[in-house]
Amino acid sequence: MKGGQGEPGAKGERGDPGLPGTDGIPGSEGPKGERGLKGEPGPPGKRGRKGDRGEKGDQGVPGLDAPCPIGPDGLPLPGCGWRPQKEFHEPLTTQAPIEPPEPIEEGDYDDTGDEDYEEYPDQNNNYQKK
Repeated sequence: MKGGQGEPGAKGERGDPGLPGTDGIPGSEGPKGERGLKGEPGPPGKRGRKGDRGEKGDQGVPGLDAPCPIGPDGLPLPGCGWRPQKEFHEPLTTQAPIEPPEPIEEGDYDDTGDEDYEEYPDQNNNYQKK
């Protein structure tokens, strides 16, 4: 047998938080944003294919095989865009007159032959025969 219901007890302590709920329904799409700044240029691309061949040009003026007719000497005829080569002339320069050296007087040099010269060996080991 059960007895009657008792008086309500005091409020208990707060419990642990529960698990997260499910995601809500998606909202409507927002307005379009502003255009961004222009980026830096990229690396150059690959070279393209060679183009198609062009159309054939107009017929040229009839003429000679050579640009100028050739005379009996094998040279182009005068007045046909050919000029003879200028003749080579020696440059005109004036030279100073060459004067003979002044004679050496006997008293200018002491030539007793008694001087002793110190001999230095050649730095490249090239010895001359005396």
